Amino acid sequence: GSGGGIIKYTDSVEAEYTTTNSPLVIASPIELFCDRSGNLWINGSNVLQKFDGVNWTTFVPQLWGFPFEWANGLTEDRYGNVWGYCGGGNRLSRAGKYDGLSWTSFEPIGGWPSKEIYSMVFDQRNDMWASFPNLGIGKYDGTSWTLYTPANSPLPGRFNYHLNVDRFNNIWISNVYDGLTIFNPDGIQFNTPFPAVQRISGQVF
Repeated sequence: GSGGGIIKYTDSVEAEYTTTNSPLVIASPIELFCDRSGNLWINGSNVLQKFDGVNWTTFVPQLWGFPFEWANGLTEDRYGNVWGYCGGGNRLSRAGKYDGLSWTSFEPIGGWPSKEIYSMVFDQRNDMWASFPNLGIGKYDGTSWTLYTPANSPLPGRFNYHLNVDRFNNIWISNVYDGLTIFNPDGIQFNTPFPAVQRISGQVF
């Protein structure tokens, strides 16, 4: 539409949001991400917006609270925190977490295995998985990384551009040269959904 923007579509076009008819400031989004609360996140690389269906929130890089100026992508962990991540070129790998109130920077113990992150997801255990170009993929369990490369695993290639996880805790890996790979360190299965991670609150006496 005029001014660029996004379209909400079900069986037909329901609404069109542009930079001229709405608070949208991103004319050409690089990514649309919907979290489990139903919020739509619009990634403009150097600016993020969240739309809950009524209200718009704009996050300017200098105010995000973590040390990078642009985001390669967005993901969500099992506790509902939204994560942004970047890396590549002259920039080192960075990640930040939004808990619904504020952003905080994140640095894994021992650092990142690579200065570039192509994709990031959280599995059903809430372990972080990331793909690193020209290396492979890695799982971070909160303490250390486990790396899977073509040299130490059946992973067919090193250029894995996108990761996803299903309800059975299988990791889906798309590779620009080697197609689609399914991996599960506990064994690939499609019969028993993985138990959901739950956060328990309260007091202990």
